[in-house]
Amino acid sequence: MTDSSLAPRRERPVGDYVHDRLFPEDLASLRAWMAEAQQEDELSEAYCNLSNAGYSVPGEPPFTERHLRMMLEILAAARQEPQTRPVDWECLLSGAFRERADAVGQLFDEASAAVKILPFPVGGRR
Repeated sequence: MTDSSLAPRRERPVGDYVHDRLFPEDLASLRAWMAEAQQEDELSEAYCNLSNAGYSVPGEPPFTERHLRMMLEILAAARQEPQTRPVDWECLLSGAFRERADAVGQLFDEASAAVKILPFPVGGRR
């Protein structure tokens, strides 16, 4: 029997959890959304939603698995920000994952429970 406190800590616990459960199509959608957001076009919904949350895309295309994991962790952090309302979170998810936004949102819920963080800040909205 191993002590979980002795297990190596993952650098991006939520991002890694979500990444490991996404379908290849989800990862392709995330990559495309990141590429759009990375262009910093003020008319881009991806860019606007991410920058309004106070974040940007890590790295440059072509995006590696490491970049994808980092982006998922950034999305998890954006979700925790006090200024992030549920509608803002839904915009980020629907932009990045299209019709799978609800399913991926559930993965973030599971990941938050697994690493013992709240889906929104204490006293936040939901």
